[in-house]
Amino acid sequence: MLLSGQPTVTNNEFYNIGDEFQLVNSGLTGFTTGASGASKTWDFSTLSSSGSSMLSVAHDTTSGFSTSNLLITLPNGLKEHVQANSTDSYINGMMDPVSGTLTFYNNYDNSKRPFSYLTSYVDSYEVNIPASSSAGMGHLTVTGDAYGTLKLPNGTYNNVL
Repeated sequence: MLLSGQPTVTNNEFYNIGDEFQLVNSGLTGFTTGASGASKTWDFSTLSSSGSSMLSVAHDTTSGFSTSNLLITLPNGLKEHVQANSTDSYINGMMDPVSGTLTFYNNYDNSKRPFSYLTSYVDSYEVNIPASSSAGMGHLTVTGDAYGTLKLPNGTYNNVL
């Protein structure tokens, strides 16, 4: 009998100060996400690149987000204030350096660790944008609905969740 191992991701969205990631921009026209389930293969090996961008992680010293320990600069320039620990990464807020607009999040659990196949969680959070007097609530549902092999132009990755 052959049994395939189910991956458990222990470092999902867990960044360290000084981390930098080069992200490759790709057009997904003509591609679908593929099937969910166990031991799947997703073949995106023919994706074409349309340039790249950078994601970087620094120590958050901003007084407005005092519980954040990470400041993640996203490819579009937005600054994401994150409170990360060994089990969760909470987004506390975003800052647009061009407009100066601040967005505050309350209890936005962006990722849980460890995470494995058929694991799921639901997160309810609040958002507040003082500059526009906007506020609201959101719900995030995350499900590990598939694992298998991912084929990309730069290589093949096994045990992808």
